Amino acid sequence: KQAVMAAELVRARGESRELGDLCESMRAALQSESSKTAAVEQELAEAQHEAHAREAAAAAVAQAAEEAEAELDRSRDAEEELDDLCESMRRALEEERRKAAALEQALGEATHEVVAKQA
Repeated sequence: KQAVMAAELVRARGESRELGDLCESMRAALQSESSKTAAVEQELAEAQHEAHAREAAAAAVAQAAEEAEAELDRSRDAEEELDDLCESMRRALEEERRKAAALEQALGEATHEVVAKQA
C-alpha cells in the first residue's frame, strides 16, 4: 500500500512539475504576446497621430485654396472694373477729341469769316 502511495506521490509530483512548466511556458507566451500587443498599440497610436496631422494639413491646404480662390475672384472683379473704367475713359477721350475737332473747325471758319470781312 505504501509503495502504491509512493508511486502515486511520484506521479503527482511529476504531473505538478509538468503543470508548473506548462504554466511557466504559458506565462512567457502571454508576456510575449502582451509585449507584441503593446508594440502594436504604440504603432496604432502613432499612425492615428500621423493621420490627424495629415487631416489638419489637408484642412489647412483646403483653407488656403479657398482663400486663394476668393483672392482670384476679387482680382478678376477688380480687372473687370478697370476694364470698364478704361473703356469709359476711352469713350470720354473720343468725345473730347470730337469736341476739339468741332471747335477747331469752328475756329477755322470764324478765322476765314474774319479774314473775308477784313478783305
